Amino acid sequence: MSPTLSILVVNPDSKERDLIISQLGDETHHMLAAESGEQAWASLSSERVDLVLLDTTSPDFNGLQFLARIQKQAHLKNIPVILMLVASTPIDKVRAFDEGAVDIIVKPFDNDELRARVRSHLRQKKEQIDQIRATREITVFASRKITAAEQRFDVLVNNSYDLVSELDDGLFIAYCSPNHRDMLHYPIAQLTGSYWPEFVHPDDRDRVVALLEQLHKSCTNGRVRHRFLDSQGKWRWFDTSGSGFSNVHAKGRLLLCSRDVTQLKQTEDRLDHLALHDPLTDLGNRQHFVNELTNSLARNESGAVIYIDLDNFKLINHTQGVAVGDQILISLATLLASGLTSRHLVCRLEGDEFCILLRNVDEQLALAETLRLLDICSAQSLGSSSNPLKVSLSAGIALLESNLDQEEIRARAEAALYAAKSGWTTGNLSRVRLYKDDNEEMQKIRISAQWYNRIKEACRDSLNAFEIWYQPIRFLASEQLFCEEALLRIRTPDGILHFPPEFIGAAERYHLVTEVDRMVIHKVFNDMKMRPELSTSINLAGVTVADPSIKQYIIDELTTSGISPTRVIFEITETSCITNLANAKALVTGLREIGCRFALDDFGSGFSSLMYLKNLPVDIVKIDGRFISRITESKADLVLLRSINDIAHLLGKTTVAENVESAHILEMLQLVGVDYVQGYHIGRPKLK
Repeated sequence: MSPTLSILVVNPDSKERDLIISQLGDETHHMLAAESGEQAWASLSSERVDLVLLDTTSPDFNGLQFLARIQKQAHLKNIPVILMLVASTPIDKVRAFDEGAVDIIVKPFDNDELRARVRSHLRQKKEQIDQIRATREITVFASRKITAAEQRFDVLVNNSYDLVSELDDGLFIAYCSPNHRDMLHYPIAQLTGSYWPEFVHPDDRDRVVALLEQLHKSCTNGRVRHRFLDSQGKWRWFDTSGSGFSNVHAKGRLLLCSRDVTQLKQTEDRLDHLALHDPLTDLGNRQHFVNELTNSLARNESGAVIYIDLDNFKLINHTQGVAVGDQILISLATLLASGLTSRHLVCRLEGDEFCILLRNVDEQLALAETLRLLDICSAQSLGSSSNPLKVSLSAGIALLESNLDQEEIRARAEAALYAAKSGWTTGNLSRVRLYKDDNEEMQKIRISAQWYNRIKEACRDSLNAFEIWYQPIRFLASEQLFCEEALLRIRTPDGILHFPPEFIGAAERYHLVTEVDRMVIHKVFNDMKMRPELSTSINLAGVTVADPSIKQYIIDELTTSGISPTRVIFEITETSCITNLANAKALVTGLREIGCRFALDDFGSGFSSLMYLKNLPVDIVKIDGRFISRITESKADLVLLRSINDIAHLLGKTTVAENVESAHILEMLQLVGVDYVQGYHIGRPKLK
């Protein structure tokens, strides 16, 4: 329903006033009447008036002055005023319109015309009122939105970890958030009006200013990392995002949000450092060395690569402890680094192996420099002051050649190092060796080094290169299966199967035998879980038998796999016991206590077989296959075989005959009376 509009009729003639009211008065109009200017003004002051019909015919009332008075009042000037006059009234119509009249009605008036004119002006007044109301509502709504946005902005700024600042087109600070004071310790007043780039590190400033100017011009977004000076003179790292904008109040402004990433940058720098440095010695690591060597080759520089390692370092770790070993490595790293000028590079590859890149040296100078470094290190006592140790070093040298890649040069240096450690040619240990292409010794070392990498990969089991083949050992009397011997093979990526004589030498040379044995134990125990009815024998090398931690490793593996110890037989040779009979005896005794059995393998091949048979509490004696293979031709071997078998039985051991290759040999073994037989005639090894 439309609101009622109020009409004020100002007319001294009561009859005419009533007539007008009768013509205009209805449910949509609220009629107000005044016979004088004072009454009219009182109504205007106390009532809401939407239109005034002002009669100017009275000689006692000046209508134009009253109209002018209305126009002077801000809250009344928008009320439409219609003047009513007779044709003969001496009034200036132009002046009437200038004073604010919206219309003039000449009396005597036509009732229909009066109503039409009043309706027209009231409609315009209503439209004006509606527009004012709508404008007011929009203004209020916009004001509320602005207030809410300002409140949100204040909350975000006051509770944000980011620094918020607004820059003018000259990059001067027009606004900065209060947390500038807390984070950078600057008074807000000091920052406001300051040139923002003045606080940026000189090395970053040009780059940062170029980006900010671009954002100004394009009104786009951008991001930059830079250093910013706090009030205490410290450079802080910030990640700053900027957006250019313009509006009616601000042309070419920049809004910046800056997050303190100092700790993150320090962490990134630390991670970058760790990616290329050894954490123990802080020397460069393998990747760092490879990068530098690759760059030197790309620049066609002359020079040499030196591989250095400590002699018998594993013995130091075992006897003195890993902590002492680490102290020695740190001391050695310090000596090597301090003994070289800055143009050269020293890195730690792994373990006790260091590598050096000598730049711009020839063969003679490389040899002299290497010997000088080894003399410096050997002359010093390394490790802690409370437990200083003298050490010896070996080194291998390979010269840089432009036609070789970094991997080949490093392989040559490594081959030379192991040649120095082995002394294959002269039989004497040489501290330093230079790689020579035509040296047969070096070629053997290279092949051995290739096996080193293959064995390391196999030990990680990343390619499933280790394969365990099983050969049956049967009761001679019944031909029933007694157990199976686990035999190690390595299959290379080309699909070729390699047997122990091809790689065991390399495993021994590079001290990988114990690692190999542990992997074999692990894989065999896994296989045994799938074949619960069978017992299996596993060979242990001499260095593994001497390893003080192997007993606990085996116990842990048995626990993890759930295999019964009574199903496991470990084979050891008398040569494996030579270095430390006490360790071997302790291992055998300890594992037999939990149910494992032991076999003395290749019995009769050494000079002290009977002594070991007497002193080692083994369960089984495996007679060296060389006796077995010749018993059909040699009476002496047959007599020795009978003696070994009888002695073993007298000591309470059972016997296994190896290398049973024919039915004739099997018949003779039946006459001798051995307990078990093994060989190709009994069964070939198979991959399960």
